[in-house]
Amino acid sequence: RMGVALAAISDNGDLLPLDQIEIGIPIVKDTHTCSPSLSSSCFGHLGAFVPPKISLCKGFYPGLYSSRKSIPGGRITLKNVDRWFVLIGLLYGTFGMGFGIWMGIHQRFDQAHLHAHINLIGFASMILFGLLYRSFPALAASRLALAHFLVYNIGAAVFLAGLPLAQSGQTIALAVIGSMMVVLGMLIFLANYLMNGFGAKAA
Repeated sequence: RMGVALAAISDNGDLLPLDQIEIGIPIVKDTHTCSPSLSSSCFGHLGAFVPPKISLCKGFYPGLYSSRKSIPGGRITLKNVDRWFVLIGLLYGTFGMGFGIWMGIHQRFDQAHLHAHINLIGFASMILFGLLYRSFPALAASRLALAHFLVYNIGAAVFLAGLPLAQSGQTIALAVIGSMMVVLGMLIFLANYLMNGFGAKAA
């Protein structure tokens, strides 16, 4: 049986042994940036073999871990939640602009409410969430970030799909359910900020 020794170098030069490893769960704070190869600057002088799939070199698998903050207890969090919010926000923004142009060409100004909510709930809010998660890594490290992401995005999609149905008098069910989920998502984010935003250093 082959034993595998795992270690990392902290910024102050100390050797940090890692006796508990889970793929995708950040364990070490502030690891050095290095290449995916096992260079001497990272592990060469340790005489240890580190499998490439468990490499802790920053940049090798940037989506699998965060070097900013350890997550105690192996909490399940959404990796790169800031980037996902920004990406989805940009998609909403692009769609909103195209939808606005379509409205102008076809004189469908009765859809102005839908156009406004696409840009507010979809574009502006998502981008703002992403920037706040980027500025406060402690928020992204919380398990509340995953709940916020799921609840808000599902709620936004349901609300925006139900808004035209409500305006046409068909049903208000989807608009009501979606709007309540959007509000719940905002409350989850507020709770996350109150619990983890104060006292945490901005990036």
